[in-house]
Amino acid sequence: MDDQGIYASINASLKSLSAYEKSLERKDFGDWEGRFLKGMERLIDPDLNAKPEQLAYFRGKQLFVTDRPCVLLKGYYSHSNAYYSFKRFINLFLGTQRGGIREALDTYETVEQEGFLPLLRSYPNPDIGRPLQIHHHGYTFTNRYIRHIYLLGMLKRHLDKQLPKSPILMDIGSSYGIFSSLVKQEYPKSHQILVDLSGQLILAHYYLMKLFPKAKIAGFKEVGEAARVDKAWIQQYDFVLVPTSLYSKIAAGSVDVVTNFISLSEMSRDWFFTYVQSGVFTQARFLFTVNRYDAYPTYTNNITILDYPLKEYEPIYMRTCPFLLRYYVRQAMFWYRKVNYPSQFFQFIGKRLPKRG
Repeated sequence: MDDQGIYASINASLKSLSAYEKSLERKDFGDWEGRFLKGMERLIDPDLNAKPEQLAYFRGKQLFVTDRPCVLLKGYYSHSNAYYSFKRFINLFLGTQRGGIREALDTYETVEQEGFLPLLRSYPNPDIGRPLQIHHHGYTFTNRYIRHIYLLGMLKRHLDKQLPKSPILMDIGSSYGIFSSLVKQEYPKSHQILVDLSGQLILAHYYLMKLFPKAKIAGFKEVGEAARVDKAWIQQYDFVLVPTSLYSKIAAGSVDVVTNFISLSEMSRDWFFTYVQSGVFTQARFLFTVNRYDAYPTYTNNITILDYPLKEYEPIYMRTCPFLLRYYVRQAMFWYRKVNYPSQFFQFIGKRLPKRG
């Protein structure tokens, strides 16, 4: 599908979702009211059409998603090759950017130690959205991308032989779909459900259509019109994009693996329990998550590891996450210093235990 067809598909989804969300009496979620509206205006025009230039360069402009290294320079952005070369050079001297690159290289070392570099070789970071790439030992990646290579490696190592031939995976807090796209490439017969705020999923719609031009993608329009998003319905598509306001449409028992990386510990307790107590979550066979042992003091939602229903699973793997131990902050403009996260992150892969009685 050409770019014009991609934008037409996204715009139809936007109009459909807007009509649905505005029909709701509640206003506890959705991007059309409240604090998300300003962010959405960066991505869509008043007629609910996506802005092509924003989509084409969304990773370079850091729309809704931060990453390192960063292309922006005090808010300025240009997509020219000359500017990218200039910013790549300038980043060598800026403490914040040098720290972000150091963090990405730390994760690269973890990926190398775990033997996951063949995955990065097979699935190099796409240029879709025009990120500023790190070039290291013949590999290309960003901080965010290399993390998901590690996560794909862990999924493959611990669940590869237990997955059905055409597994259905649901990623809560999917952002623009790095993890889902990697799983799809590794398991071509799989079906991916992406759950997030609609702004993130607009980016995912673009990213996935560019990366998989022949894929069948259910956008907001298809999901909104579906009477029930059950297993048979999901299996018609490669990717299903489910905004938060449509999450309740996903039927219990329709998903094999639920994944969430970092964001469950960042959301309100209401939304945390909306997800972990939902039928689709509690009836999925496997759970793979990386989250904070304790959200405090970064977040004040009082969510700790004790809130996760881990006792309902047979543990397959549980350890402290090796690449989220520290981050780097600028010091004296040109330098950076290491800072430990106030709470480290656990990674858990488990198989749901059969219900008693």
